[in-house]
Amino acid sequence: MSTCVSTVFALEGPDVESPYNRQMIAAVLALQATDARTIYKRVSPAICTVTQSVMKGESTGTGFAVNGGWQIVTASHVVPSEWGEIQVSGRIKCALVYRDREADVAILRPSRKLPYSIALAKREPEIGATVFSVGQALGALENTMVSGMFNGRRVVEGEAMYQHSAPLSSGMSGGPLLDESGLVIGVNKYKTAENAGLNFSSTLPALRKAIKDAAGIVRSEI
Repeated sequence: MSTCVSTVFALEGPDVESPYNRQMIAAVLALQATDARTIYKRVSPAICTVTQSVMKGESTGTGFAVNGGWQIVTASHVVPSEWGEIQVSGRIKCALVYRDREADVAILRPSRKLPYSIALAKREPEIGATVFSVGQALGALENTMVSGMFNGRRVVEGEAMYQHSAPLSSGMSGGPLLDESGLVIGVNKYKTAENAGLNFSSTLPALRKAIKDAAGIVRSEI
């Protein structure tokens, strides 16, 4: 796909509006749309709603299954209590087995293996690459998928995170940030109130560390 995209962007001058070039551009755009649909179909079954009972009611966000369905990743602030009962999708109880408050990553162990999971990327994308976010927008619009651009790694108040423009809404915290292949590169954290285009996630190294550190706990009885 990258070869086709490069060809389209190289088209300039009077020939860009030729029937052949218009067909080529339409074909590339259709291919990109198909890829987005394919990614959604593959990852959406692994996305879940995470809820935790807290003193003032309920905390709700998004989570996603990894490691063959034996671990669920979410944002640490979605499950703020060390003791409140946690459920995913309103029916599967989970135990909080690991959290990194600074990176805002938490790992849950479900009471039973989930049937789907998402793989992690091997490397972070280049600046300008397409990224996708999937989550429970407003806490009720399940598996909302949005796209944007990867803007690189930032350090905010001493903590490394990714900046991207895939717009987040309340309820999407804890959901995955995906690269253009549909692989996880981070856990969505928050957006800025002033600018909808400024959205942030944890980094891939922080996520990998959390999953690795939680592995021994996840294998033990809880």
